[in-house]
Amino acid sequence: MALSVEQYMTPNPVIIQEDDDIGRVAELMNPEKFRHLPVVNAQQEVVGMISDRDLRNIQTALDFVQNVLGEGTSKLKVKDIMHQTVISVAPQQSLKEAALLLVENKIGALPVVAERKLVGILSYTDILRAFAEHAHQLG
Repeated sequence: MALSVEQYMTPNPVIIQEDDDIGRVAELMNPEKFRHLPVVNAQQEVVGMISDRDLRNIQTALDFVQNVLGEGTSKLKVKDIMHQTVISVAPQQSLKEAALLLVENKIGALPVVAERKLVGILSYTDILRAFAEHAHQLG
């Protein structure tokens, strides 16, 4: 029996809107619980992704701008820093295919999309959980 994305994804993930202020990312992101935020538009379609690494990188740049130039950062929006090229999977897709996408693209999570709407997120930790649960079958 092939394992599916739907069996291991996190349904209804925490999301952020593309027009939200960048400060909202820091409020929502909880590195101990999750490290990736899908970015959605008004129609709840996935238009980007932000990771904790993106947040750390932008925070360093923002600190520099504020300290050196004395400029505020309140106008920076999620859409200004998100990854716009998003690789997604369908709930029925095999877990093996999803794992290969993560490895080949060197990314940590995939939004799960059905009928153009976000229904979940699948991270590398979900893949590891599936592996751990089925490792006995591998010998």
